[in-house]
Order: sequence, then C-alpha cells, then structure tokens
Amino acid sequence: MGTLTKLIAPVVAAVVGLGLGLFLVMGKQQQVQRLEQQVMLTNQHVAQLEIQKQEFVKKISGFADERKTFEDRVATLRSELSKITQTLQSSRFDLQGLEEQYELLGRERTTLQRRAAELVDEREAAQLEAVQFAEDNVRLEQAVQRSRQRFALLDRDYQQLQQQAAEQQASSETLAYTGLSQTVGSVTLTPFVTQPSATLSGVRGASASSRAVELPPIIVRRESAGAFQQVRGHLIEVNMPHGFVVVDRGSEDGVHVGMSFDLLRGTEPVGRAVVVRVRPQLSACDIAGTTTSGPLHIGDVAVQSGL
Repeated sequence: MGTLTKLIAPVVAAVVGLGLGLFLVMGKQQQVQRLEQQVMLTNQHVAQLEIQKQEFVKKISGFADERKTFEDRVATLRSELSKITQTLQSSRFDLQGLEEQYELLGRERTTLQRRAAELVDEREAAQLEAVQFAEDNVRLEQAVQRSRQRFALLDRDYQQLQQQAAEQQASSETLAYTGLSQTVGSVTLTPFVTQPSATLSGVRGASASSRAVELPPIIVRRESAGAFQQVRGHLIEVNMPHGFVVVDRGSEDGVHVGMSFDLLRGTEPVGRAVVVRVRPQLSACDIAGTTTSGPLHIGDVAVQSGL
C-alpha cells in the first residue's frame, strides 16, 4: 500500500503538473488571442487615427491657406485703414478750411445784404431822380413846344407886319406923288417922304408895340366817361442796372400803381413792366422780365397788358 502510494503520487503530481501546464498554456493562448484581438483593434484604431491624422493634416493645410488669406486680408485692411486714416486727416483739414470759408461767406453774405439794401435805396433814389428828370424833361419839352408856338406866332406876325409895311411903303410913295397924307397906326406918312426905310421901321415898331401875342390854351383831352381805352406810351427813360423804366403816361391817362405794360419793339415783344409810382404824366415801372438778350431802349412801346 505504501509502495502504491509512492508510485501513484508522482503520477498524480505529473498529471497535476500536466494539467497545470495545460491550464497555463490554455491561459497563455487565451492571453495571446486577447492580445491579438487588442493588436487588431489597436491597428484598426491606428488606421482610424491615421485617417484622422490625414484629415487633420488636410484641415491644418486648409487652415494654413485660410491663415495666409486672412493675413493677406489683414494686410489689405491695414493698408486701407492707413489710407482711410490719411483721408480722414485730409478731410479734417478740408472741413476746417470749409468752416473758414463758411465763416468768410457768412461775412460776405452780410456785406452783400448790406450792399443790397444800399442798392435798393439807391434804386429808389434813382427811380425818384429818373421820375423827376422825366418830369423836368416833359416840362422842358412843353416849354420848348410853347416857345415854338410863340415863335411861330411871332413869325406869322412878323410876316404880316412886313407885308403891311410893304403895303404902307407903296402907299406912302403913291401919296408922296399925289401930295396926300395918310396915317397908319401911330405913324403919319407925309408927301415926298425920302426915307421909306425909316417909316418901315416905325411901322414895325408901332405894330409890334400895339399887338399882344397870345398863345393858344393847352388842351388836355380826356376820353368820354365810362369808355375804356388801352393805355399806350413809350419808354422815355431806361435804367437796366436798377431794373426800372419810365413811361410817358401817367394818372391823367388812367395809369395806376400795379398796372402792367407789355413792352414792344415794333411788333416784337421785348419785355414786361409793372407800375410802382405814378405822376400825372409819367409812370415809373419795375422791369418784370425781358424776352430779348439786349437791353431795353428808349422809344420802345409800352402797351397796357391784361386786357
């Protein structure tokens, strides 16, 4: 029994050892399989990581391109910013200059307004002077007309006196031969007068002293009551710098403030004027507009408009 036990003990130990060995081998194989699976998984993971790496490389390359683009864009923006800064600085200088010009223009505007007010005053004074001048001109023309009428009457009287003197001289010569005496006016013709020229001068003096020259009355014709007539006249004064004209028609002809005249040169319209001041025989008018490139002229026809 003891011997059997001794024999079985090594076998059992061998079997146990073999079993342990097989167990260990099987465990190692399982570990190797697990390791192989892990290696396979690792390889797959490495492959995935490689793919991700390539994708990352592509992304990094794209990021590098984008970075270069961004850097170029930033450089362009910096350049534009520099230009804008320079433009802004220049604009500030321009703005300062414009502000100075605005102040200067404001002062010039004030000066021009003052000058315009002075010109308006001068214009009104010129209008008054023009009206006064035109009135004086009309009075002078009337005086000249009266003088011409007086001269015509005096010339007529002179012709009559000369004719009478010639007749008296012929009569005195006839009476000188017939021995008769005759009185003409305040001069007595005696026979045998040897100085007929003296008698003629006496006749002239006597006739001139005894005759009074009478001028015909000046008659102002008026239209019949209630009858409307278009007012027509002519320009007797033109002041283009001050923008007014003077028409030779006034309140006696029916002109009133606010009346407008169409200005004609022949049959061609050349402008329009509005009455601002009225005198009995004259009217001062503001020029409301012109249709000719040149100035208005003295003598242009003024016809009442708005009929």
